[in-house]
Amino acid sequence: MIQIKFAETINELKGIIELQNNNLYSNVPEYDLKKEGFVTVQHNLSLLEEMNNTLPSAIAVHNGVVIGYSLSMEKSFKNQIPVLIPMFEKIDNLKFLNHRLSEVKYIIGGQVCILKEFRGKNLIKNLYNHARTQYQERYPVMLTEVSSANERSLYAHLKCGFEILHEYHFLQEIWYILIWNWNLTKA
Repeated sequence: MIQIKFAETINELKGIIELQNNNLYSNVPEYDLKKEGFVTVQHNLSLLEEMNNTLPSAIAVHNGVVIGYSLSMEKSFKNQIPVLIPMFEKIDNLKFLNHRLSEVKYIIGGQVCILKEFRGKNLIKNLYNHARTQYQERYPVMLTEVSSANERSLYAHLKCGFEILHEYHFLQEIWYILIWNWNLTKA
């Protein structure tokens, strides 16, 4: 049985780190990158704990092991993860439904990952929906970004309800900024 919940313990955060490390772009065999997807950002335990204290991240647990996660992050963390700074700079200059996103209180879907053996079971959707039920009253939209090289992740995000808001070039590839509108109305 798989339990969807918010991360509460150091061991659960360590489980996120382990799953993340196993799925980092640099650690995934080249032949699996396109088929299985990857994660780009590597968090340390201290930063992950700080993020989780602000906005707990949704996790999937099976037999006491973290098999999936969806990190949640406020924009106040934008300078703590250098590789995400370009995304935040782009977001601050975008509009959605005539709202300048720099003036919208949004949440970042910081990263999502599922253990290979559990992929294809709608866990990403379940994790994101778990976060949505907790955060949609405070944050009218969730934003994230996905590399064009990560087709599996892009497809999964679109299936969850995200839509492509913007694309830009960074690190010799195309990145998509995605938005999931929870309750923002047209200005």
